[in-house]
Amino acid sequence: AHNGEALVVSGSNDKNVQVIVNAINNVIGAYGKTIDWGSTVNYRQGVDSGTNSIEELVADMESGNVGTLMIYGANPVYTYYNTDKFKAALKKVKVTVSFNEKMDETTELCEYLIPTHHYLESWGDAEPKSGVVSFIQPTIYPLFKTRPYQTSLLRWGGDNSNYEDYFKTYWGDKLGADYNKVLQNGIKQDPSPDLSAGSYNSSAVAASSAAIAAYKKVNGTELVLYQKVSIGTGSQAGNPWLQELPDPVSKATWDNYALISMATAKELGIKLDNDYEYYPEKPMIELTIGKNKVELPVLVIPGMNADTIAVAVGYGRSESMGKTAAGVGKNFYSYATHNGETVD
Repeated sequence: AHNGEALVVSGSNDKNVQVIVNAINNVIGAYGKTIDWGSTVNYRQGVDSGTNSIEELVADMESGNVGTLMIYGANPVYTYYNTDKFKAALKKVKVTVSFNEKMDETTELCEYLIPTHHYLESWGDAEPKSGVVSFIQPTIYPLFKTRPYQTSLLRWGGDNSNYEDYFKTYWGDKLGADYNKVLQNGIKQDPSPDLSAGSYNSSAVAASSAAIAAYKKVNGTELVLYQKVSIGTGSQAGNPWLQELPDPVSKATWDNYALISMATAKELGIKLDNDYEYYPEKPMIELTIGKNKVELPVLVIPGMNADTIAVAVGYGRSESMGKTAAGVGKNFYSYATHNGETVD
């Protein structure tokens, strides 16, 4: 009914699912209308599997093929599902460098710590999509004895300049007289080209459809991991203001917990009453995920699917993150790979 005016979007990183979604968009006339194949979208570029994935990196580290590992903006010891495996592989790397601005779980295991500037102290640029470049400019002078990680890379590569000068020279040469204007506006935006319809190829649809049909069917309860509005990935879990910020739905603070349906609560014999939200003491349940067991407090949420339990990531930080985050909640990143297994 709305051909050319509709769009189907999937949050799945499964290539087979994306192929099917792409086929649906072709059928509903989204090509060249609500989808522009002439422009790239450059954010959310993480790789779950395949070429250059973290799995291959860990394998190379284990085999001794990584001489130097430099880490910026990542904390795999905390977020990687097999933390013990990563720790063991890290020990086999001769030179380990962390540019992270905080003493997190990964940084404390690295040999060299060279913290970069905070983003409010930094120069930089970003291209969120084709033809749009945003300038990052410092708003405060560096508070501590840090330096941009780009400066370190430049100097180790034989260029003795600092990143601020490199940035200004690069964009000054590229933009000429327009440099100061773009710096003032904070953004460089090229004229938008005409929408591109691209060309559709259906050759992969049959194989993707067959692959999806062959996926293991799950019977029982599904564990869904999500990011809370306040804590997110857990990178800022040491901020007490974020820990104290009530969740917009559950109103809970300072912990992660198991969200269950009213049907599941009834099945487990959890009694609800009018005072349920007044008291911090909540019923506890033990989840069995694969070979792992973990105990969490329970919050019963109307509207939850009866066969779903939801738990937030971003908790269970180590002592390296400070007393605000240490020991608060449980780390559920380690359960992210148990897809298809029943949760009891």
